[in-house]
Amino acid sequence: MRLNSRGACCIAAASLLCCGWSARPAQAQVVDVIGSITPFNEYSSNFVKTYKDWGNEPFIAVNPLNTNQVVVSGFGYGSPGANYYLSTDGGTNWGARFAVSSPIAGVTVPNDQVFAFDKNGRLHAIMLGSDSSGNTNIYHGFTDNVNNDGAFGRPASTWAWTANAGQSNAININGRSTADQPWISISNNTIFAAYDTFTTGVEERIVKSIDLGATFTTDFAVSRNGQISTTVNPGLRIATDAAGNVYSIFGIGTGTVSAGVETVTYRLNRNQDFTNSNAGPGGLLIDGGNSAQFGSKFANINQLQGNTTSIAVTQDGSHVYCVYGKRDVNGVDRLYLAEFHDNGSGGLIERANPIIFSPVGQAAALPSITVTANGTIAIEYDTFNALNGMIDIHYATSSDNGLTTIDTIINSFTSPGLPNTTAFPDANRMLGDYQFITSVNDTVYGTFAGRGNVNTNVGGNITDTRGNIDPFFFKFSTSAVNTPEPGSLALLFSLGLGGAALLRRRRR
Repeated sequence: MRLNSRGACCIAAASLLCCGWSARPAQAQVVDVIGSITPFNEYSSNFVKTYKDWGNEPFIAVNPLNTNQVVVSGFGYGSPGANYYLSTDGGTNWGARFAVSSPIAGVTVPNDQVFAFDKNGRLHAIMLGSDSSGNTNIYHGFTDNVNNDGAFGRPASTWAWTANAGQSNAININGRSTADQPWISISNNTIFAAYDTFTTGVEERIVKSIDLGATFTTDFAVSRNGQISTTVNPGLRIATDAAGNVYSIFGIGTGTVSAGVETVTYRLNRNQDFTNSNAGPGGLLIDGGNSAQFGSKFANINQLQGNTTSIAVTQDGSHVYCVYGKRDVNGVDRLYLAEFHDNGSGGLIERANPIIFSPVGQAAALPSITVTANGTIAIEYDTFNALNGMIDIHYATSSDNGLTTIDTIINSFTSPGLPNTTAFPDANRMLGDYQFITSVNDTVYGTFAGRGNVNTNVGGNITDTRGNIDPFFFKFSTSAVNTPEPGSLALLFSLGLGGAALLRRRRR
């Protein structure tokens, strides 16, 4: 059955059990980052760009040496440098930090931006920068002191950029100044930065550093080597295992169905293992079908310009999980979960019948997936309910390698909003192309873009975020995920349903 925070159940008898089932994992925490900034002067109108830029395309990184230290990004401040939001108490309170400088003279950031902490607690960023001519490259920056930015009496920023001789400090060696959609993943001492590069077509590439970003010396294609034709942005995403393997997912558009709807095939690669394994765009076929892409608007407020893809892998590399968007038999864009594992001879093979895990009848987008140390899969994504205009942020988990999922709605908003809150004035790019979920040990940390929900007056300083698109933070423990409360277990047996009923969750 599908359980969520609204208590929806599939059948009447099961509805007796909804209140007793732990639909939300333990230690749930969902916070409007901008509404939680202290002190107030760090959220000053003197720095505001536009309302949507606070939370557009948020990303999150958690320090594995101190999980109270969390960084979330947005586009509220920038050009030529960038900022991020910092929590030092595990996500309850936040501050703005203006630490990120311009990579080189004449190049501004941020465009796309992704962050990750390494094993030593250093914060890394891969950022898309652009010059006055519109050339775009990706850059690697880092700091050992995430609090330092030289603002409001804090110590000066220690942000630095990796130099790369002959490339104007850009690290996409074959980027040809046409890079897009950078992504990051770190495994031990190795940093991987993925990116698209466009000229006459598109190529999916990964640049690699084996010394935690001191130098980037390896650049390789994960699509079939060379430019390939596509009608969509591939949405290249990567993940790593503990052995230093990098896994990538990307989509290739093969034809246009109608305005904003494309036929897409989704591909998986591990390192370069399957780059030239077939005559197509490279990689192993995951699935294919029609999908809403550039030119369409999710929830009437957000063009989908970066595809609908996400990937995660267990640390031992035994399971690879791919999330992708495809229209179902009713023409509704929904999210699918595919699993790959070892084929016995060093390759990867897909488990039959990927599951559909997003709700029936509701368009879904912006997925992100992670796998915790205990093997729990966690996915965040958005849906749009056209009947009530509600955009719902979902948190779905699976404890059986993705065969079934339990789903929780953790936030909802509309445009127009609640009484006295206007509609968002720009209906094209409210949310962006991505949001992100990650995990440290058995705890999941995530961020999403949503309508602000804070309206407070502290000492005469009014913080009202209800007209914003803000970055939100959430944190869930998976130690008790998918576990019925004792009262529910007793009730199941008292109704004669038996222990087997616990396993009969509807395949999504």
